[in-house]
Amino acid sequence: MKIKKVFYLLICIFFLASCSTSKQSTQKRENKRVETKNTKNKASKEAKKVLNYAYKLTGTSYRYGGNTSRGFDCSGFVQYVYKNFNYSLPRTTKEQSRVGKSVSKKNLRPGDLVFFTGRNAKSSDVGHVGIVVESYTNGSFKFIHVSSSRGVTDDFSDASYWNPRYLKGRRILRN
Repeated sequence: MKIKKVFYLLICIFFLASCSTSKQSTQKRENKRVETKNTKNKASKEAKKVLNYAYKLTGTSYRYGGNTSRGFDCSGFVQYVYKNFNYSLPRTTKEQSRVGKSVSKKNLRPGDLVFFTGRNAKSSDVGHVGIVVESYTNGSFKFIHVSSSRGVTDDFSDASYWNPRYLKGRRILRN
């Protein structure tokens, strides 16, 4: 009887592990597909510095209301990164979405801010912010942001989660 329980437990663990692995490999395939596209709108020197600094924070954990290297929420991360380059940004995502110049999705450049709805894809309210890393000729882009489950990370705008949530882009860098 004990051996049977252990056997069933091992089977359950195997199935749970295989589910998470397949999700990760699907995401990697999706990312690889996007990365092969031609990039446009090259990064300025200032944008490269901003992005290098942002990537140094990769893996920093999510913390609700966080705006220090001990933990960030999305707007705290953006504020922290740009503060290092003497840009004074508001604290909340909603307020950040009003700063700078509006930029169409097709004209996004590295360093631009991109805004998304929160968990509700049908909402029109700003709920998430990231920084464009690369933009592609088809209007999609790679961005760095803070995920509640993965901390500071990067993603692609045409991923099934992000694509329906995109709202707008803003340019704040001077060059």
